[in-house]
Amino acid sequence: MIASCLNIAVAIGHTVGFIRMMGKDQDLIGSAVWGMMQKYQPMEASKHSLYDFYVGDSLSVGLSYLTLGALGVFIARHFKSQNLPIPRPMAAVATMSSLAALGLAITFFPVPPIAFLVVISLCFALSMF
Repeated sequence: MIASCLNIAVAIGHTVGFIRMMGKDQDLIGSAVWGMMQKYQPMEASKHSLYDFYVGDSLSVGLSYLTLGALGVFIARHFKSQNLPIPRPMAAVATMSSLAALGLAITFFPVPPIAFLVVISLCFALSMF
């Protein structure tokens, strides 16, 4: 249940941070990159820019984390109300998913999401025992 609640916190933090960052130019290079992303259209038939794709993808990631966290809370409460352990395959899938996200975070993100994903992965892994 702790891991699922942390997933919800990551989702909220990601989404709020992303929304606060939108439209803010960090520096001259960042400004040029944002400008190019807003003009470049990866598909000729599409009227959406690379920036639109970036925004939609990022918000979708936040929604996915929120959904994963909420489902985890509901599943944990259900099994707890029945005095049953969480099935190991469910915990294993959640652990593997969290470890994959941790690998991506280590590669691409700053320390806060890495720290959250370490704790989330540990909590899911411990729920298998």
